[in-house]
Amino acid sequence: MSAHNIKFEIKNIVNPSVKVFNGGLFHNSYNKQNIRVSNVDAEIRFRDSSFSSINLPESKFSNMLPDDKLMIAPNVKGAIEKLLSHPELVNRDSKEIFITDKNRDRLKKIISCYLPDEEYCSVEEDFRKSDIIDNDVVLVGRGSFRVITVYSVEIDEYKVPKQYLTIILLDPYHLFIPSNHREKSKVKIVEETYSEVGKFGSHISKYFSFN
Repeated sequence: MSAHNIKFEIKNIVNPSVKVFNGGLFHNSYNKQNIRVSNVDAEIRFRDSSFSSINLPESKFSNMLPDDKLMIAPNVKGAIEKLLSHPELVNRDSKEIFITDKNRDRLKKIISCYLPDEEYCSVEEDFRKSDIIDNDVVLVGRGSFRVITVYSVEIDEYKVPKQYLTIILLDPYHLFIPSNHREKSKVKIVEETYSEVGKFGSHISKYFSFN
């Protein structure tokens, strides 16, 4: 696994600690009780496809960015800059995602844009979510920037187990698993948010480059 320098065009960030992972993901026979906590001590790595964006109207999900980089919401810009500068923040407040009969079809449609079916089926129980919050920006009417990861334990060459959180996709508009907010239901929030961000057409990768 090699480390790549990544540069965000809005703010010039080069961080050799950011790791990009291209390998397969498989479920491990670890004790899930050991990770039912909010803080995980894992190495963070980015799946190479996590910088791509999708727009799925039928699922009301998009993580596209505006074509004009100056129109990117301040909280999104700030969160991406934090994520690149301090990927270890993904460990903080990392929570298990419970995929149920009610949300399975929608979440699988989204995740399958990033993982092959065989990988998805293998790691369906291992997805986690982390909020990346820019404390300098006040959120107005939109949820926090989320990172969706897969938790795994791998045995290194010295037969020592090592924890990983592999970033699968970025959810800048809190549409992957929406939440109720004050008097608004999550259904209403998704409709309002998607009606705005569904018009965006630029991949997240437009604002990143590998050196």
